[in-house]
Amino acid sequence: MAIMHLVYGYLSDNFGRKKIILFALIAYISSSLLILFFDQSYFLLLFFRFMQSAGACVGIVLSIAIIKDITPEKDTYKIIAFVISANMTIPIFSPIIGGVLNEYFGWQSIHLFLIISSIPLIFYSWFKLDETNKHINQGQSKIQRKFFALLYKKNFNILLLFSLISIFTSFTFVAISPFLIITLKGYNSIDLGFMSFFVSLGFIIGSLLSGFFKFKAILMIKIGTVICFFNYFFLFIYLFYINDFEILILYFFISLATLGKGLIIPSVSGLIVNFNKRIAGTSLGFVSFTKLIFASLSILLIGKIIEDYFLFIFFLYLILYFFSLILIIYLDKDKLAYTI
Repeated sequence: MAIMHLVYGYLSDNFGRKKIILFALIAYISSSLLILFFDQSYFLLLFFRFMQSAGACVGIVLSIAIIKDITPEKDTYKIIAFVISANMTIPIFSPIIGGVLNEYFGWQSIHLFLIISSIPLIFYSWFKLDETNKHINQGQSKIQRKFFALLYKKNFNILLLFSLISIFTSFTFVAISPFLIITLKGYNSIDLGFMSFFVSLGFIIGSLLSGFFKFKAILMIKIGTVICFFNYFFLFIYLFYINDFEILILYFFISLATLGKGLIIPSVSGLIVNFNKRIAGTSLGFVSFTKLIFASLSILLIGKIIEDYFLFIFFLYLILYFFSLILIIYLDKDKLAYTI
């Protein structure tokens, strides 16, 4: 998925959004279908699952690139906020739907459901979706030149750091949640799912608020960072002095911090695509690629220290958002898009 985010974004800047979306959807539906016929081979099953995820991830990058193509710069991050909040509802309901299908009809029914639900999408994309990229066929060398110039911009790298910090604190907490709730506290997986619902809900509320408020993107990043810092500060103080912590209190602080991330991430995405509209897909693809690779490495790192030093993880969250407060000072506001 990480690699394909980069590939889709780059190709869509040169060949157009619609062609890449159609290609990815065809790959997704085809691989989902082939999984049903080659389920006896572990290698083929793994290969088609890879192709399935490669096709599915096109919407994450190109949906935001299309928003950039068709909306004024000052409204970009607000529309992105609504799209991200909608995307976050999927992890809430998909385990429920998948669980019911698997329990009553077998695992194959999940892929059949995905195929049936994707067919209307590919017809809509084919007949109704207009090409939104006005800079197609601009040439690979031109895209590469503009992209490498973007990598040298201080503000772009600071915004990328904001995004990586949010990803690190979110994904690592998801990774340590089973240890905290099931291993340490003795709850079951249903309780874990119930508590995770409120974490996702916090992000959805934060994203919706960032879309509804008429604040500028930089202010939303500041507010979100302050919310995260103070929540992790009080959470660390609580965990440091209380040996037998309460799960409800823990998730109360985590959910509020996630609300803050809901303010940060859409604003960061909106500012990143506004740096250069000719390479909106490439810049988004690079950011998504970096976030996914960073998330994977973060989970591997946390897995090695969680059992003995779980308190250290929350201290690390606090340090990272203190660092984020410092980063805000170094944002060069006059060189950001006027969504500020």
